[in-house]
Amino acid sequence: MTTLIAPFVSQPLRHLTRIITSPRYRQYLRLTSLYGRTAKGQEKTIRSGQFSFTVPDAQAFLWDYQELFYNEIYKFKADNETPKIVDCGANIGLSVLYFKQLYPKSTVTAFEADPEIYKYLKKNIEANNAQGVNAISKAVWSEEKTLSFSSQGGDAGRIDAGGDTNIVQIQAVPLSPYLTEPVDLLKIDVEGAELDVLKGAGENLKNCKLVFVEYHSFGHKKQVLAEILSLMANYGFRAHICPEYHSATPFIARPLHARMDLRLNMFFVPESAT
Repeated sequence: MTTLIAPFVSQPLRHLTRIITSPRYRQYLRLTSLYGRTAKGQEKTIRSGQFSFTVPDAQAFLWDYQELFYNEIYKFKADNETPKIVDCGANIGLSVLYFKQLYPKSTVTAFEADPEIYKYLKKNIEANNAQGVNAISKAVWSEEKTLSFSSQGGDAGRIDAGGDTNIVQIQAVPLSPYLTEPVDLLKIDVEGAELDVLKGAGENLKNCKLVFVEYHSFGHKKQVLAEILSLMANYGFRAHICPEYHSATPFIARPLHARMDLRLNMFFVPESAT
């Protein structure tokens, strides 16, 4: 069953209502119909609304586009027209361009560790004339050092977790120097290095108004979810957690997806905001 047909079968009324009422949903369906059958790993240039995206993998693009531009998981309200955003794991730039659509006058510091994916990030920033964006071809980490990185050519590149392939050496920096002034939103999507990045931010996490963390639990590694929650609580944040990938019956089976048994979207707001 194709991605386009499935909603009609499972939830026809809800699907039709979305088509009628949501321009964002219609746009997502259009992209799915055009690129949903594209072979994995095939580069495409995709036009959507005001933006043009050059993507290394159309399938990964559609997943990310759905989350960012249809579901708008990064949507937030700033108290000014020029919010400061720090984007750790900017990938090909969909998040950057979403932020620029949301707040055209924002300033965005965008880190991308994968040297090959960074080329797409730069290309998409330049092709869309996104002003106020500082793209940095480095990883964020707990300290400044050289790291072994598994380049996957899409949205799954990560610090070598042991047994990974396509290993390259990259430069990493701590996040703390980039958080010395107030930051409206800190976004962290770093494929398993979340705790190290937060440790590298240190006391300057207090300068962040909102924090998003995509938590990755690899089946062969110790979970650090409790440590992340404790660290964020110590800096005065309250968590709202949404499962992105999980098992429906974890007592029976915990299948791995891209070597992960769990992936969570974690939204942190100040404790005082409740």
